[in-house]
Amino acid sequence: MFYFADGMVYQYSGERTTSALEEYINGGYKSSWGKPLPEVSSIAALNYNNAKKLTRTIYTILVSAVVLGVIGVLVYFCCSGSTAQKKGHLAMKGPHIIKYEPQNKEVAHPSYDETSSFLRQETA
Repeated sequence: MFYFADGMVYQYSGERTTSALEEYINGGYKSSWGKPLPEVSSIAALNYNNAKKLTRTIYTILVSAVVLGVIGVLVYFCCSGSTAQKKGHLAMKGPHIIKYEPQNKEVAHPSYDETSSFLRQETA
């Protein structure tokens, strides 16, 4: 078992009881021999800092894209409605009622008998 304190690593080889471990942690480790923790290499620290900056940049770009997208959609729906109505594009138009006008007016129309709803024999 290892104990890390004051930039050093101490190996514990005593009893595995709570009282013995508590005594070791509360100052008993100072009587044992420890090794210094290895230094972080400058290359590893540089890579970590570069990755952190890159992550922050990507996050900023994504948040900016979402905000600009929301603003763009709001501007489109708020401002393009009046333009569309002026131009006639996408504007709601009322129903068109087209009256039927026969092209050939000489065509005989069936006549109905006023007493019944059937066609008269001469027109059938």
